[in-house]
Amino acid sequence: MRYNDSTVNFDDGAFRQDPNRFSQNEDFNMNAVFNQSLTDWWSHKMTFSFADSDSIDTDRANPGTSDPFGTSRFRLDTHIYTGNWQHTLNYKDIDTFVVGFEFENQSADNRTFDETLINRGWYFQNQLKLWDRLFFNAGLRLDDNNTFGKDVNPKLSIAYHLKETDTKFKANYGKGFRGPTLNDLFWPVTGDPTLQPEESESYDFGFEQYLLEDKISFGVTYFNNRFSNLILWAPISPGSFIWRPQQNSGFVWTEGIEAEAVIKPIEGLTIRGTFTKTNTRDGSKKELIRQPRKQGSVNINYSFLDKCNINIDDTIVGNSREGASATGDNGGGITPPNRSTIRTNTGIHKLDATFSYDYSKHLQLYTRAENLLNIQYDETLGFRSPGTRIFFGVKLSM
Repeated sequence: MRYNDSTVNFDDGAFRQDPNRFSQNEDFNMNAVFNQSLTDWWSHKMTFSFADSDSIDTDRANPGTSDPFGTSRFRLDTHIYTGNWQHTLNYKDIDTFVVGFEFENQSADNRTFDETLINRGWYFQNQLKLWDRLFFNAGLRLDDNNTFGKDVNPKLSIAYHLKETDTKFKANYGKGFRGPTLNDLFWPVTGDPTLQPEESESYDFGFEQYLLEDKISFGVTYFNNRFSNLILWAPISPGSFIWRPQQNSGFVWTEGIEAEAVIKPIEGLTIRGTFTKTNTRDGSKKELIRQPRKQGSVNINYSFLDKCNINIDDTIVGNSREGASATGDNGGGITPPNRSTIRTNTGIHKLDATFSYDYSKHLQLYTRAENLLNIQYDETLGFRSPGTRIFFGVKLSM
């Protein structure tokens, strides 16, 4: 279980700071898991979760100004129920068959609308291992949604482990979808209940190389994704305060290279580096907004004394294009008040650190510091991210 009560200040829009606007949020999350082995080859698992979120957005009139609307307030209560019943059947050490049923109920009420999204999903997956070298995985998922109907998506993957050089070759193919959210469909005035789910088709292939008994490993993967019916929130006209979801009826492509290297020099210490280069294009051959071409990270994790853990994460995200509107001005930039148009977000450099101490089997104490270098950056252009923040907490497990 987890409970959170917070107050967050936020802006009216890009480069439009408002010290009198804030959101009060009260969140409660609960989940439960049940595992049981029915035989030595058959087991099942049941999971259930519940999330309740109550949010009140208050925007008071700025002092010394004549605001005809005065103080405005918007309230939204959401409830999400999810459940999953999964069965796993094993044949020796060769074949594993998984079948399951999953449901999700989302409801939202803001005193103006009261809507519910219901999704039911059935999934099947078969994992085959031959000669301890060849691994094959085939899966299928069927979803039935009360808003946009049924959707079927397959997934295939294959891997081969060349033991003589400790090299693993892999390839994956799959289809997927993401349904529109409650906000996309039913947000007051601007929501669009006719939106269709986003659909995707993707494939990737690459290799992983292990050296010195897995103390050193590295790998490179090429990926290619095609999306259709992408949903993007954008101003209804350039400079407007009113946003609405728009659906791109064409295709969007992303492709690129992912590289990763891992070093384990001593027991308990893992150093990991990643780099991704991505090319993106929409149906008009334009680069997608808010999609950086390059990004990378270095992560250092050290566990010691059987109770302590230190994690340091340094992330760098490169430049990306900005600006979108319902008129199709993709990448046209954002124009701050009394300033020239900005078309490029200069990226992110963020250093985080976490320390945890396992006081007992059920109790963990931790502290987390975000943006240790106190660097100013905008994940989305015009919306400044917080400076250095330090958190303290306790985790209790039963």
